[in-house]
Amino acid sequence: MTDDLPALLARWRRFRRALNVEDHAAMDRLIAMVERRGPALARAIDDPLEVAVLAVLIELVRERA
Repeated sequence: MTDDLPALLARWRRFRRALNVEDHAAMDRLIAMVERRGPALARAIDDPLEVAVLAVLIELVRERA
């Protein structure tokens, strides 16, 4: 559901605060990847975690191409 994706991102943002400061930039990148690709994927996939994983994987593969 597309409504579940914002909730997942909110949890990830709270989790980010628990990370060491040096890991914040990496978590920010992950969140940005999901924000960029997630909404389109969420229209086809119901599980927000699956959406997030696929969004990150797509972004990483595209960066390497």
